[in-house]
Amino acid sequence: MISNDLENRIIAYLDKHSSEMVELLQNLIRINTVSPYCGDSNPRPAEEKGQLFLQKELEKEGFTTNISPIPDDVFKDVNMITPSGRHYSNRKNLQGRLNFGENGYTVI
Repeated sequence: MISNDLENRIIAYLDKHSSEMVELLQNLIRINTVSPYCGDSNPRPAEEKGQLFLQKELEKEGFTTNISPIPDDVFKDVNMITPSGRHYSNRKNLQGRLNFGENGYTVI
């Protein structure tokens, strides 16, 4: 459970930075990130444009980032229902990592 003090600090931060967050989301929404399974016939899926935008934003905040290919067999060994016939060639996954120091948390 989150403490009242921490909750109040989070709310104060969100209030102080709300216009920045709205602007960030507006800029992201303006980017065409349509996937090949939602109508994008481009061999380099448009979702990459959104990933590159977010990568820059994460790095500004101190995250280390990596964009890596998604293997076609990504769901092979997991007990997950997925649409059949989908392939992931030319598609990427963005990872961001923020480490809060030796005794702190890591956010991925």
